[in-house]
Amino acid sequence: MLNSGLPIKKIAEKNGVTRPTVYRIQKELEEDIN
Repeated sequence: MLNSGLPIKKIAEKNGVTRPTVYRIQKELEEDIN
C-alpha cells in the first residue's frame, strides 16, 4: 500500500479541501481501483 498521506494533504491544502473530504475521496479512489 502506497503511503499517499502527504501528497493528498498537500493537494487538499492547495484546493482548500477539508480533511474528511480528503478521506472520502481517498476511499472512493481505493474502491475504483479494486
